[in-house]
Amino acid sequence: MGSKKRKKLLKQAAQKTQNKSSAANIMMRQILIGLGSLILVYFFFSIPFYRNWFLKTPKKYYEYIKPWSKDMDLESRKKRRYQGNYLVYDYIKRVTDSNSVFLIPPVPYLVENSFSKENQQTHLWAYPSLLYYHIDYIKTVDLGSTDEELQKATHTLTAANKQFYLYPFPNEVFKDSIINMYRQYELKTFYHPHQVSAYLKDLK
Repeated sequence: MGSKKRKKLLKQAAQKTQNKSSAANIMMRQILIGLGSLILVYFFFSIPFYRNWFLKTPKKYYEYIKPWSKDMDLESRKKRRYQGNYLVYDYIKRVTDSNSVFLIPPVPYLVENSFSKENQQTHLWAYPSLLYYHIDYIKTVDLGSTDEELQKATHTLTAANKQFYLYPFPNEVFKDSIINMYRQYELKTFYHPHQVSAYLKDLK
């Protein structure tokens, strides 16, 4: 075996050893990061305030929905959890497609025109994160979008007398009238029924 060939084999062996060592170091770092994260989470939830929050909120929620997984399929669970809002998503899916651009109404507008004591969460469907979760192909714009983006809207959903009405924009004039109507309302979000009640009370 020539000296050149011997040097090449030694170099290849050294490279393999170095690669194995690098892989082992990366794995060890990942293990240490994982252990450190677990320890941090443990101490975080050892603090009484956060421990009580966990026991009262996420844990109770999962205990509440746990029986559903045994008796219901995914669609049935969504209907049970989101109730009337799920019907809105289904309604939107039946008249839109991947080319549609949905104009999300302002939440205060929905609250003023659809809120009732019997159904205090009629506005929740309009949260973009929930829209994307239920209708993964949907493209949306709202009053925070630019004028150019708003003009791309193809559909919206209006509310009147506690009812929702979903339709495509028949022309630009009608679209502009809806956008101008929406602009009379603030860009505001409500996370709890008491916020909605306080908002409606202030209007009186």
